[in-house]
Amino acid sequence: MDDTEQIVRSWLQQQGYQQIVYEPDGNVTPDFVLDGRIAVEVRRLNLNTIEHRAGRADVAPSALCAGLQALLAELSVSSTSEQSWLLDVRYRSRQPDWSALRPVLARALADFACAGSPRQGIVFSNDDMVIAALARSPRSQQNEFVLLRCQPSETPLATLLLENIRYCSNEKLAKIARVRDKYPQWWLVLVNYLSVDISVLAGHGSIGHDWDRIVLLTPDDPQKTLEL
Repeated sequence: MDDTEQIVRSWLQQQGYQQIVYEPDGNVTPDFVLDGRIAVEVRRLNLNTIEHRAGRADVAPSALCAGLQALLAELSVSSTSEQSWLLDVRYRSRQPDWSALRPVLARALADFACAGSPRQGIVFSNDDMVIAALARSPRSQQNEFVLLRCQPSETPLATLLLENIRYCSNEKLAKIARVRDKYPQWWLVLVNYLSVDISVLAGHGSIGHDWDRIVLLTPDDPQKTLEL
């Protein structure tokens, strides 16, 4: 049982379930079964390239995106890193002052690159924009930072979170399709490793999924949950 599954098992115990069986059917789906009837699938909620798996860039024609591309080119020239990073940038339609934002982003990107084996995560965020980084093989890109997406979004953090929830949900639905009839209920429990507070989803309602329940957990505070 990995760390994520242990977090979920502890949460299930705190919900009052007594019969919690781990991998009841062997090293296959589901991860847990509760009281012999509720199947529970567990997944880390992390960043995924989603529709950009083929490497297609999606960059809006805006001053902010153009400024970012120029900044990334400058940073790559002076970099000695062998790792490339794909950047997913979302911003509100009201674009911030680039002259003021540029040095802030330059420092955030430099700090991220120098963090020592950094993993995918949020590089920068405020009320108006979010920059998220995904690791990419150094053989596929020449620059240290590559702008994968730069698009407007009314709620950048919430949009990022919802897209990855839908991705994880669909991935797991495909996995359980052949055995779905074995248990009357199926839950998906996502442990949030996106460094985004799940409270940003307040008021967004259901995402239109095909599970009996989707529950988001916070790793360092499993009692901080959100059901979609």
